[in-house]
Formats: sequence, C-alpha cells, structure tokens
Amino acid sequence: MINHNRPSFRQLINWKLFFVLWGAALVSVAALFPYLLALQKDALAHIPLPLPLLLVLTLAQNGIIFALVIFGGLWFAKQVGLGLPLLEQVLQKQMPSRSWWARLLVSLVLGLATGVVIAILDRWFHHLGVSLSLGRESHLVWQGLLASFYGGIGEELLMRLGLMSCFIWLFVKVFHPRDNRAVIWLSIFITALLFGLGHLPVTASLLTLTPLVIIRALVLNGLGGLVFGWLFWKQGLEAAMVAHFSADIILHVFAPLLG
Repeated sequence: MINHNRPSFRQLINWKLFFVLWGAALVSVAALFPYLLALQKDALAHIPLPLPLLLVLTLAQNGIIFALVIFGGLWFAKQVGLGLPLLEQVLQKQMPSRSWWARLLVSLVLGLATGVVIAILDRWFHHLGVSLSLGRESHLVWQGLLASFYGGIGEELLMRLGLMSCFIWLFVKVFHPRDNRAVIWLSIFITALLFGLGHLPVTASLLTLTPLVIIRALVLNGLGGLVFGWLFWKQGLEAAMVAHFSADIILHVFAPLLG
C-alpha cells in the first residue's frame, strides 16, 4: 500500500535554509585560505600544482562535502527537534523578537569567556612544555580574524548540525529513551571528542604527537565543543555559531596581540 503522506524531495528539508548555509560555508572556507597559506607555506611549496588551481580544487571539494553535510544535518536536526530557529524566522520574513537578540548576546559573552578559559589552559600547557605557536605571530592576526569565520560557520555546520544531530537521531532510534537528555549529552560529548581529535592532523604538522600534546588538543578543543553543543541544543545553531566565532576571536586575534 502506498503511503501518500510520504514527504516529497522538496519537503525533506528547508531548501532556502540549505542554500544560505551552503553559501555561508563556502565563504568561510575561502576566508580560511590566507590563514592556511601563512601557516603551511613550506608544505604547500612541495605540492606540484599551481596555487590558484589548488585553491579552486579545495573550494570545490569542500563545496561537495558541505552540501552533503548540510543536507543530512538539516534532515537529522528536523527529526530530533533541533535547527536554526532565528534564521528560519528571517527566511520566512518574520521579525525576530527582542529575546532572540538577548540570547545571541548571551552566546557572544559565553563564547568570549570560553575563549579566555581556553587561552589560560593553553598557557598552562605551555608551562608544561607543550608550546604551539599557532597564530601567535602578529602578522597572522588579520588571517586569524578571517579564519574565525570558518570556525563559527564551517566547523559548526560540520560538527553540530552534521555530526551531533546525526548522533542524537541514531541514539534515539537505537535506545528509544524516555528522556532524550541522556542521549543528547552523550552526543554532545562524542562530538566534542571528535572535534578535538579532528585538530590533531594540524597539530601533528607542527609538533611531535606525544600523550601531552594529544591531551592538550582534546582538552582545549573539547571544552569549546561542549559549550557549543549545549548552545545548539538549547538555543539553536546560530547561538553555537556566535559563541564559536567569538571564542576564536579571543584565540586568533586578541591572544596574539597580547602575546
């Protein structure tokens, strides 16, 4: 028997939202290029491709990856009651309430505080003998500002909208919990752990991976992942994006300026 209530392809996700997020993801990837070029110029010199062609291919590859992640993320998020409520209102031409701006302000402050805590912990690891000069040079400050857009947009689309939504949906399907809070926290923790592990390749290109170096990557990045995951759950992805961006501003702009 045919299920006539089955949604059509157009109804699977909010396509206006998809294209807005996809365009924002591509812009964030392009904004990351100056930072990567400054950090990895020696490694890039050995790649047998013209730099413009390499950048175009990288952007195209990321375009495909983000298209798949955003499509899947929007579908999973819709199934578990998560999403981007503020942006969805704007796309429906509805004026956001004042409470929304207050929430974003709280997210901004929380992100700045998270960035400060991570910077302090980074200094502590420095005293333990793990020194990573990622973005501390003064000439990388403007590149760090641009790279913060990738953290706030690109990484949140990948980690929170994509992975975290998928984990929550999967755990709900497998465990059928009466209360979803446990599986949501489990998903937040796993995603934060993977977020930390995802930074190890860049760390490995700059430092020898020792147990302390690995712990540093997991702690510093995992802390942010927990905060951003909680905000995604409670306030929506926009709040997580704002917090992530403001935390990166502390780490990649103010911290280098302050030495």
